[in-house]
Amino acid sequence: MLDFFKKPCPGEAEVLAAMHDVGKTPLQTVVGTFIYLYRQVLRAKTGILTQYASRDPSVRRKAETMTTDYLRRVITFLAERYDDCRLPIERRLFLYTLLSSVRRPTR
Repeated sequence: MLDFFKKPCPGEAEVLAAMHDVGKTPLQTVVGTFIYLYRQVLRAKTGILTQYASRDPSVRRKAETMTTDYLRRVITFLAERYDDCRLPIERRLFLYTLLSSVRRPTR
């Protein structure tokens, strides 16, 4: 998940590779990790540089390229998907949709 997050603009191949890398990791862990990472980006964007963000240059790079509005929308999207993890869902479709949705800002 971290490798996928750190890529500036992951494409289809990276989505499929990340799906494979996630393996059997619980979906709530996957979504929770992305929520944490995007919250770090939002904090950095608003001038609150956390310890994690200060150690990870990809957080600062994303903060420079993503708008606050996009970050709020992606965090909301992820929070809604976190709740979906409790439902009986098709794992591969869920992961594909999740990773495809957070891979780059929509304009």
